[in-house]
Amino acid sequence: PVLQEKRINAAFVYPVTKRFQVSFGVIRGNTLNFGFSYRGNYGVKEPFIPKNDPYKPVPYPEIVKKINTEDRSLYYKSAIKYMAENDLYLQAASYHEEEDTFEVTYAQDTYLSYPRALGRATRVLNDISPYSVSHFKLNTVNADMGQHSVLISREKFNRYELKNLPELHLNESSVSSYYHDFETFDLQPEANIPKVFWKFAPSLRSQIGGPDGFFFGDIRLNFKSETLIRKNLSFLLSASTGIYDNFDELKLKSDSILPHVRTDIVSYLKESRSFALGRAQLNYFKQVNTDTYLKLSGGVLEEMFGGIGGEILYRPFSKNFGLGAEYWNVKQREYSQRLSFRDYQTETGHINFYYLFPNNVLFKIKGGRFLAKDSGFNFDFSRRFKSGFRVGAFFSLTDISREEFGEGSFDKGFYFFIPIDSFFQNYERGYTGFGLRPITRDGAAIINHGFHLWGVTDQAQ
Repeated sequence: PVLQEKRINAAFVYPVTKRFQVSFGVIRGNTLNFGFSYRGNYGVKEPFIPKNDPYKPVPYPEIVKKINTEDRSLYYKSAIKYMAENDLYLQAASYHEEEDTFEVTYAQDTYLSYPRALGRATRVLNDISPYSVSHFKLNTVNADMGQHSVLISREKFNRYELKNLPELHLNESSVSSYYHDFETFDLQPEANIPKVFWKFAPSLRSQIGGPDGFFFGDIRLNFKSETLIRKNLSFLLSASTGIYDNFDELKLKSDSILPHVRTDIVSYLKESRSFALGRAQLNYFKQVNTDTYLKLSGGVLEEMFGGIGGEILYRPFSKNFGLGAEYWNVKQREYSQRLSFRDYQTETGHINFYYLFPNNVLFKIKGGRFLAKDSGFNFDFSRRFKSGFRVGAFFSLTDISREEFGEGSFDKGFYFFIPIDSFFQNYERGYTGFGLRPITRDGAAIINHGFHLWGVTDQAQ
């Protein structure tokens, strides 16, 4: 490391735009420093970039209504067609003639805002439905598990839509929990599966701080995919190849007296520079009852561990809490991050409690056994803003002493996630983010498996 020569640091900051600025300076009296920053109010509801994919209206709706009045099968087919054109995928439907209600169950993976998805689905049904239909019942599912159900008055929808008051209409609608059962529907269209969703994107692995240097980075090309084998059975795959890194000078070795479940990070980074298999995880989902959800997973769960396990979550609808449990039997992966494993094997599991305060502040406690066979509690606080931006911090306390834990005394850190569609002209779900632990140690380590049930059932709150 470079020794400090002076106690004064100086820098020049140049604003390129109102939000983007660059800086040049000298630190320690002997080191040039370059940086940049991008400012923005990530908490506001409006995105930075206006969207150019508005609702796609049904052409000649009056003609469609008339045809659908005369032919029930065409009514169902037009619902499938025009919902799909708005990235809403009909899973089941029924026309309840006694109640003059058209009921549909749909899934979507485009809109981060669930009210926006609901509004577009209702507009489709309003455009295609015979005038005899007075109510729409819209049910949402994710991973073939029921999330929520909304009963909408068509007359009120048209009244508030004309006055551009969608939130007022939503407040007057009946929202309830939903348990998905295909057998209760008249229409059960065949799903186009297996289906593969994939993308390539740049990624960055980093090691910040330490005696070898302040920042070490690895720029990579990352491939991610999700294969839907069945509606409730999916396979996650993540792999990357290195483009450029500065890991040659990264030499810090672990001094931990605990099992090296995280502190061999340098070996993992350096020996997987050319290629790394980040995840190859098979997931099975099941809705046990209206408020209880189950997930079973197996495979390569994260960069350092693979194995099998599962998670169960009790999340009562319209309540602000959830209670769950998870168990994992895992084995440590080789540093090369291919398909081979090391000798270390362990069992880890936790009881999870979630409490959602007003203003979307989430408090989460995990209590149980960690990867290094220590036991204790992990505390996590986060807030999600109207834009979807989420920021949080965490800390953990376990039954190992400060001396056993090593530098840092206990595990802690912070993170943030920014919704992807804040930066693009089209609506798109997904997040990009960053997290930092001041010190990487082995105590309080948790399995970073994909598809946590709390996130999968987000629409069920």
